[in-house]
Amino acid sequence: MQRTGKFKSRGVCSWSDSSRDLRSWECKMRKRGAWVIKEFRDFLMRGNLVELAVAFVMGLAFAALINSFVNDLVMPIIAMIIGKPDFSDLTFTINDAVFRYGAFLTAAITFVATAAAIFFFVVKPMGAIMARMRKPAVDEVTDEERRHQELLAAIRGLNR
Repeated sequence: MQRTGKFKSRGVCSWSDSSRDLRSWECKMRKRGAWVIKEFRDFLMRGNLVELAVAFVMGLAFAALINSFVNDLVMPIIAMIIGKPDFSDLTFTINDAVFRYGAFLTAAITFVATAAAIFFFVVKPMGAIMARMRKPAVDEVTDEERRHQELLAAIRGLNR
């Protein structure tokens, strides 16, 4: 079996032997594999995917920070007011079925405290910062409004 052509970098193969069908199939698979790898590389290098990965990592770090804030600062304040920060041991039993409503209460309090922390320490300050950075809107007068103002000025001039 002699090959008259080479696998070229552009994915072109040519074979001149009796097993042409097998060789052309192999060549097509090489081209397809190279194409799939190129598409995968392009997918990974897209800006959106990289930005999404960075946002995910930053979100995980931020979640750890907020959880620490809630567990280490907010829940002790709740413990001072109510008496204990963890209600997991609160249960009631009906016909040998144990309902652990305390765990739900703890999760609900943690959720509300987390939402409040994010709202008051992230959303509101960022809104204030963005409001300061925005340029004041220029009041543009449309042609119709300008005509109305001119007519009003003319009417006022006639009344004098």
